[in-house]
Amino acid sequence: MMAKLVVCIIDGMADPPPPAGGVTPLAAAHTPHCDTLARHSVAGLCHVIQPEAVPGSEAGLSALLCCEAAASIARGPVEALAQGDPVAPHETVWRLNLVSLGPRGNYYNPAPLLDAATETAARKMLDRALGTQGYSLLGGKGFRHLCAGTEPPVLRDGPQDVCGMTPDTGQADLNSYCPRLARAMTEANVLFRRSRMDLAVWPWGAGTMPDLPGFAETTGQTGALAGGVPLARGLALALGMTAPSIAGATGGIDTDLGAKTRAAIALAAGHDVVYLHVEAPDLHAHALDRVAKRRAIERIDAEVVGPLHMALPDATLLITCDHATDCATGRHMAIPVPFILHKPDGPQDGIATFSEAASARTGIRIDSAATLVRLALAD
Repeated sequence: MMAKLVVCIIDGMADPPPPAGGVTPLAAAHTPHCDTLARHSVAGLCHVIQPEAVPGSEAGLSALLCCEAAASIARGPVEALAQGDPVAPHETVWRLNLVSLGPRGNYYNPAPLLDAATETAARKMLDRALGTQGYSLLGGKGFRHLCAGTEPPVLRDGPQDVCGMTPDTGQADLNSYCPRLARAMTEANVLFRRSRMDLAVWPWGAGTMPDLPGFAETTGQTGALAGGVPLARGLALALGMTAPSIAGATGGIDTDLGAKTRAAIALAAGHDVVYLHVEAPDLHAHALDRVAKRRAIERIDAEVVGPLHMALPDATLLITCDHATDCATGRHMAIPVPFILHKPDGPQDGIATFSEAASARTGIRIDSAATLVRLALAD
């Protein structure tokens, strides 16, 4: 059995229309493989993020995985599942981002690349601070960490939405609703300052483990996912899909794209639908670096899209993203996102190049990610 469908999710790939005379990173990128596929595909825009959902990967990834509970999933417990952390049903799991601080002590980069020594020292300080308030530090790597406790969850903005705030002004809601966690976060930030680390911690994505319908139950297909981001792997595992840990797939800008692509090709030999997720463009957009985002898209075209199409010429290939991330603001957006849907025996009159504007000009609008996946699976 070989995969019927391969879905390449380029996280945060799309941008809103640029000012007059400008181009988006996707439009500016040299993507010969995507462009070739686009000329022999159905292209358009898809409403991956639904009106009731907060724009982000929790909603976008789960929607593309055909999960009907997309709008209500918290990332903390899902990431704990990916990391193999045991969590009791009554425990609230929080995602903790280590955020770099700007020269004025404000939140600056929500996803910094940390060296090993800094990461190790920061985890020790987090563990110490959390332990004083009855919280436990779970697994984590780089800027992504988790903790568990018994205080109820609070809906909070993601770190990409609070850049410019200071740690003190960004904690008022925690002080009111989760005082023990607030005290732990304050202590951790004090420890960072004493160690002259330009870091602070931002807790968000809190919740308990959801009970989700399986991918096979929802779609009638077997599914697998190749990715390094804990949220993506955790969602796939929660949906009963195969989602192996891939050596070199870090979920960051330093991920091994070749290893991820080879894993996806191997998974295609035993599953109906294979997803491949790449995070880098989203991280560069949060850092407001449109040049790095363009280069990341170009690498994905060369190291993921081209090899996938060459290795699996008879599979349907869907290329899209879970949400847009604006390089001008670093924020997620709920706007429709571009897609190309290539079937070996499908339409041959697509678009000349893969971009937001070219996809919009087709006039094709798909109302949901689940509808798009169903179209991709249809004969």
